[in-house]
Amino acid sequence: MPRFTGRSTRATTPPGRRREWDAVRPGRSYSIRTCDACRMGSQAERDARVADAAEAWLADPMRKSLYGEFLSAVRSRRAAGTAAAPVPSTAPRKAPVSRSGSVSLASLPKQHRNPEFLAAKQSRLREEHVAPVQAFVDEIRQERGTESVPYVDPESGGVRARVLFILESPAGPAALGSGMLSPDNDDETAANMWRLYEQSGLPRSTALHWNAVPWYVGDDGREKSVKAREVLAGALWLDRLLDLLPELRLVVTMGKPAEQAFKAYVDVHGGDRVEWLAAPHPSPKVKHGHAHLWPQVEAAFGRAAEVSRRACEAPASSET
Repeated sequence: MPRFTGRSTRATTPPGRRREWDAVRPGRSYSIRTCDACRMGSQAERDARVADAAEAWLADPMRKSLYGEFLSAVRSRRAAGTAAAPVPSTAPRKAPVSRSGSVSLASLPKQHRNPEFLAAKQSRLREEHVAPVQAFVDEIRQERGTESVPYVDPESGGVRARVLFILESPAGPAALGSGMLSPDNDDETAANMWRLYEQSGLPRSTALHWNAVPWYVGDDGREKSVKAREVLAGALWLDRLLDLLPELRLVVTMGKPAEQAFKAYVDVHGGDRVEWLAAPHPSPKVKHGHAHLWPQVEAAFGRAAEVSRRACEAPASSET
């Protein structure tokens, strides 16, 4: 039998080595373990060995049942007829303006490190366009027994969002710092998102951020990779979030956990409601360590900007 070394690779596996999760369905940890035998022989032989290892992994009945549990839970909730929260008027929202007359969007990334800027943002957390989503976050917090589920940014589109970005799980600066999902957070992934908005021209008022696992999964400030059961538990909440977004046109999943969470939604409801685009995670590890993947991230934002622009230009009567 191959000896597993315990070495792990993440979403950006080097070219030529097949990722184990390409051969499995949701219902596993997203830390990929490779074995000595999988790195020897021809590419076809390595691919075959990895596929065999994945098939053997799925032989565990408990792992195979995880996905069935998720589908059963979603269908039960749907059968119970959970009502969606009321959605405010879809009238265009003006950009917030400060006392000096300038638009209050941050002119530089990481502005949540500025206490005055952050306090002003937090005072707007219950604005009409984001209030239903914040109430939804409150529900998750209450059920999970934790406050480490960040709210959404009031600069976002809220329930009027045309584009939904789904990442993996909240970073420490969001869950333990600002308390909101925002490109203005004081971490490098948020800074990358901030720059992508600037480069693509995508208005932040037309987009919304979420995570495959909405709560913080770190320990003592150290972030951890999400587990399969956490992704499936988060997918239940994602299913309900999408009920709050009647104007949604595009979902962009960033990273494998986000892709698997939304795939679970599509498996239940079909893929006809919105366009779905999968992209790499916008982390510094991808941008600097696997630069060949970064154009895919930029292309995803370019597509989001195009979808948002077309949706805004479409006559109101033609929107469904």
